[in-house]
Amino acid sequence: MRNLTITSFLLIMTLVMHVGAEPIPPFRGIVTSRALAIHAPRPEYPLSVRKRRLGGQGEFIMHINRKTGIVRSVEIAKSTGVARLDQSCIDAFQRWTFIPGTVSKVRCPIKFTPPQKPAPAQR
Repeated sequence: MRNLTITSFLLIMTLVMHVGAEPIPPFRGIVTSRALAIHAPRPEYPLSVRKRRLGGQGEFIMHINRKTGIVRSVEIAKSTGVARLDQSCIDAFQRWTFIPGTVSKVRCPIKFTPPQKPAPAQR
């Protein structure tokens, strides 16, 4: 077990995903037990959405089969405001797996920050 890398296990008190910006504060009072995710792919930030400089902040709830650690369903607690980003989160979170017997429900806040406009060239 000592030979496992830190990336093999992701310690999650309150799952906080962050895509492309400063950290967001953890959602308070949601998960009181520790959950270990053994597979946690990040949601994609589609190029078409980035090009339009769209972003948003949302919260998703993963419902997990406690026996197997497999995510059964993903619920949108708060939409990012962009349907494509919401779907990207659902697609990624449905592929997460947890150590069996640890949790049955996990809330995951996420923030997509659009790229900044390039600064005008100085002459």
